[in-house]
Amino acid sequence: MISKKTKYALKALYHLAGQPASQPVLISDLAKAGNIPKKFLEFILLSLRKG
Repeated sequence: MISKKTKYALKALYHLAGQPASQPVLISDLAKAGNIPKKFLEFILLSLRKG
């Protein structure tokens, strides 16, 4: 079983992979695109950045 945190992280990474590398992506845009709570996404991305 995959946790919600993992599902949200995969959704965010999938969306990021489809964006041009030269353009920054806002967390709020990622949250909307993946239907992910913004604060939870911020926590997930911070964890990924540290890793």
